[in-house]
Amino acid sequence: MKAVALCCHESLTQLDVSRCARLNAESCGWLSGTLGYGQPSCRNLQSLDISGCARMTDDALKSLGVGCRRLRFLGIAACKDVTDKGVARLASRCARLEVLDVSDCHGVGDRSFRALGRHCHHLTALLAPRCGELTNKSVRALARGCPGLTTLNVAGAAPLSESVFGELAMGCRALHTLNVTGCEEVTANGLRQGRTRERNSQLQRLLSRPFSTRFG
Repeated sequence: MKAVALCCHESLTQLDVSRCARLNAESCGWLSGTLGYGQPSCRNLQSLDISGCARMTDDALKSLGVGCRRLRFLGIAACKDVTDKGVARLASRCARLEVLDVSDCHGVGDRSFRALGRHCHHLTALLAPRCGELTNKSVRALARGCPGLTTLNVAGAAPLSESVFGELAMGCRALHTLNVTGCEEVTANGLRQGRTRERNSQLQRLLSRPFSTRFG
């Protein structure tokens, strides 16, 4: 990673190193320019996939938030040591973020969602199946702060209620792909009922397609 950062720090815009077992937080330090005296950052990096890199930690995300603030896509699925602390720090620095994949990150939950809603107003897709504990506060944060959201996967988030998805549909008018598989309090019939005619109309459009995820 050091060699890549040294040679391509100006031109690098996309990098996929998913499932590279030897990469760790230090690797992201080289990309961000936070390691090494006078080390330039890959400041034009817009897409980074480090999914499945088991040695990644919150320090990796903190580094990216310092030197790679133009990120629009970030994949950190199955990075087991990444927590709310790292995601919240990244969100506060990378306001251009559009797509975030935190699938199977069990330390990521409410705090991360609130940070995304507070800082990442351009977010269009959030993949968060089988994450840490999510409550209605998580979904409300997205509804209020991410109006352009089109895709949301919160499969396995048992505490989420049906009513909060009415709020999501109202706040995120472009939403067309929703995965709530395993959300025990949510049923298709319940969502379709809604609490007001306007919410019901929006949810009917959303539910006209099967629950699925565009990004896998």
